[in-house]
Amino acid sequence: MELPDHLKPKPSVVVQGIVSNANTSAPIGAVVLIEDLVTGELIALNKSNDETGEYLIVLPAGRSYSVSATKDGYFFYSQSFDLPKDASYAEIKKDILLEPIEKGTKVVLNNIFFESGRAELKPISYVELNKAVQLLKDNKTMVIEVGGHTDDVGSDELNLKLSQARADAVVQYMVLAGVEDTRLQAKGYGESVPLADNSTDEGRTINRRTEFVIVEF
Repeated sequence: MELPDHLKPKPSVVVQGIVSNANTSAPIGAVVLIEDLVTGELIALNKSNDETGEYLIVLPAGRSYSVSATKDGYFFYSQSFDLPKDASYAEIKKDILLEPIEKGTKVVLNNIFFESGRAELKPISYVELNKAVQLLKDNKTMVIEVGGHTDDVGSDELNLKLSQARADAVVQYMVLAGVEDTRLQAKGYGESVPLADNSTDEGRTINRRTEFVIVEF
């Protein structure tokens, strides 16, 4: 049966998976937030199952989303999804590993973006950065190293300089948002600590990242 356009269901994507402890694999009952990555608007709030860690969310097409999981005692996790208006129905499995908050914990902040080849933060980074700010405000003894990393395109010297400038930009944002500068350390690593092969676009994207390391807690 052919439905007219106004009666057809809106294209959507189902995101489901399990939230668990990154160290022990134990399931976690965490709060799962879905926000508009551009406006910061809260779209939905869910909770993963306390016994199994399972969660399921349905995202209508036509927006860019930040999907994050939070739990007291753990570093938050975020992932972004860009769903164009013409997206077809799909099911995405995304298991989430939450890192316990303790000295030495290292996490990648997936939703911090910069202008290409520059240290200027894109506005879509603010949703993620505000979560980081709140985390430090909730944990008064935490000291963080903000690490900037690049891919291997360009010279070692320029990449080191760019990564330091980007780490500095993140620290500056958080200080302006109310975090004491004595609790934040900026360090640029350039291309020296890759997580993936720089010979592919996907690998280079993974290597261009901002990492947080808990120095003191």
